[in-house]
Amino acid sequence: MKLYHFTCREHLPKILVEGLTRGEVPLGPSRTETAVWFTTVDHAEKGEHGLALSIYDKTAVRITVDIPSHDSKLHRWSHYAKFRKVHPYWYGILDKTGGGFSHTWFIYRGIILPNKFLDIYTKKE
Repeated sequence: MKLYHFTCREHLPKILVEGLTRGEVPLGPSRTETAVWFTTVDHAEKGEHGLALSIYDKTAVRITVDIPSHDSKLHRWSHYAKFRKVHPYWYGILDKTGGGFSHTWFIYRGIILPNKFLDIYTKKE
């Protein structure tokens, strides 16, 4: 399954060494987990996918990966949120904050090494 991870220029050097290793998954106002966020959408503006919630431009870099849909570490966000009992109100807040794109989101509960990156696209400054 082709998926896209968006990040900022500032994080790219570390990602190129360590891979995609972290991300914050808010399961509630005071409950989080660590996982890497992905989307099936190959573009992002600052108000989409929750990317505006950072001091950095997290739409500056797009990393493309191909993860088998049967990989046990890959979870469709809507299913994972139900499994982790994310309150519907909180889910709605995240979806709204992310521009209504939650139906395109996936999380990966593992590390994706740089040799698994298919492409890295950086927006022109």
